[in-house]
Amino acid sequence: MPRRVYNNVEDHRVVVNGIVVEDVTSVEIPTWEHPTNTYENVAGVPMNLEIPNTTRVNAMELTVNHNMGVNGERLRDPGKLTIEVRVARQYLATMEADVKHGGMKYRMTCMHKSTAPGTVEAGNPMGYAETYSVLSYEELVDGQQVALVDAAGGTIRKNGRQISDDVEALLR
Repeated sequence: MPRRVYNNVEDHRVVVNGIVVEDVTSVEIPTWEHPTNTYENVAGVPMNLEIPNTTRVNAMELTVNHNMGVNGERLRDPGKLTIEVRVARQYLATMEADVKHGGMKYRMTCMHKSTAPGTVEAGNPMGYAETYSVLSYEELVDGQQVALVDAAGGTIRKNGRQISDDVEALLR
């Protein structure tokens, strides 16, 4: 029986270069995707194969949706930004049959790429979608690092394991 099963996001906060941004409605966390190699018409194989290269990660993109609340303009600052998304999650502790809370953080270094102005509609806030090109990505669950991609540092780490270690060992 699992120790805990996560249910839902209780609340979230977005911090840009150390400044809290208010009225962020949602954040689209970057997709972790490996590039693939396609093998077609392989002798003896009745289908084409698409094999991921797990030592690389495709370009990542972050989107922050907001209503231009307090410090909302910080989301459009030029240059490199450090954006931290803090998440409070509720989970069911199955062994104790109790509801508890846990934290997650996504820390990204990125550069502003585009702004999509929202729809003008009477009685509704005018939302914006800010899109960023991600240079580094870190995911923490309850304070423990579970993923790290750092393009400049050449690092891809998942669950404490340096992904490229197996390849590097072969090249020694």
